[in-house]
Amino acid sequence: MENDLFMETVLDSEAIKKLLPHRYPFLFVDRIIELKPLERIVGIKQVSINESFFQGHFPGAPVMPGVVVIEALAQCGAILALREARAVHRHQGSAFSPACSSRRHSGAGGYGAALRSKNSTHARRSKS
Repeated sequence: MENDLFMETVLDSEAIKKLLPHRYPFLFVDRIIELKPLERIVGIKQVSINESFFQGHFPGAPVMPGVVVIEALAQCGAILALREARAVHRHQGSAFSPACSSRRHSGAGGYGAALRSKNSTHARRSKS
């Protein structure tokens, strides 16, 4: 795995906020480091000890809750779908339904780590 701290940012936090309605403390994607239209997205969440979920999960041994990890994956998928659905609609003239074929995360067991969220998709032409 490459060192994510040195990966080029494709979308920064301001661009992400233009696509998603989520805001602190419920925005779990800080930047996108890879984006292949209609195919793949890789997002990063820098995890800090100041994250609100660490206060109770678990005292003395903070761990990022699994539900937060899943939400980060979902937000990455939404960024890909929202950004690319517009381009496909303009190009093809019909709606596409993005479907997730695989999702993976790594890192972020605790604070000081980077959660790396990967989503791979395929586009399906809608039947309507």
